[in-house]
Formats: sequence, C-alpha cells, structure tokens
Amino acid sequence: MNSLYEKKLVRSSHVSFKSVMDEVVILNHVTGNYYTLNPTGTCIWNYCSEAKSYQEILSFLSQEYQTKAASIKTEISFYLEELLKEGLLEILENK
Repeated sequence: MNSLYEKKLVRSSHVSFKSVMDEVVILNHVTGNYYTLNPTGTCIWNYCSEAKSYQEILSFLSQEYQTKAASIKTEISFYLEELLKEGLLEILENK
C-alpha cells in the first residue's frame, strides 16, 4: 500500500451502485460482478465520491469510528487494495 499513500482513489467510472438500508450494492459493468458493502465499506464508498488519498480515507475512518489510525491501518490498506483489484475504485491519474 505504500505506493498508494500519495495517490488519489476514486470510484470507478464503470460501476453503478444503489444504497439499500445501511449497505451499498455495486455492479461492475466490465465483469458483471455484483458486490455488497457492509456499513464500514459503505462509509468508505460514500467518502470516495470525490478523489481521496489513502491517508485522507484513513484519517476520516479514524475520526468516524473514534479509533486510532494505527489500529485500523492494516485492515483499511487490505480493503482498499481489494476494491482496486476488483475494479470498484481506481487511481486518479494526474493529467
């Protein structure tokens, strides 16, 4: 995840989503796969409506869940890597 610290992450342009209760259901139009995000995933998804850095996301979640960033860093890194791997988030390239 170190290489992503300074990069901005944003929702992928080839997904659509719908909020259902306290979760989000996402369709990846490229793969045809559906995903359901739990409340924490939904919180991340909603926060990434605009481009955010890994550090911004980590700080936001730390405040949102009133916990130390160090205690959630590994889990959040893994989760963001999974969202990138599945094509739900993408790296915003500098123009």
